[in-house]
Amino acid sequence: MNIGMEVSNTKDTQPDRFVKSMSASSRKAAGILHTDAPNLSYVNDWVVEKLSSHLRVKTAECVMDTFGISINTWNKMIKGVPIRRSVAERLLDRVAHYL
Repeated sequence: MNIGMEVSNTKDTQPDRFVKSMSASSRKAAGILHTDAPNLSYVNDWVVEKLSSHLRVKTAECVMDTFGISINTWNKMIKGVPIRRSVAERLLDRVAHYL
């Protein structure tokens, strides 16, 4: 299965919501779940869990110093909201030693 968006049948509406559906083995292999939106991706839950264990405190300064991302991006990842694809790719490059 792929990551996709549910779309209404009417012409003038925007996509309703993102749908996350991928097998666990595929998610673990990827680290990033791409969406149909070209500039958005999800960071896998297992990646967020591993990274959170390396975070001393949940402050803007600590998140930036540890992972090189903003606290807003970190909060999106924890909530399962997609982030910019370029940010997700750079993050995984930076934190590969934690995984």
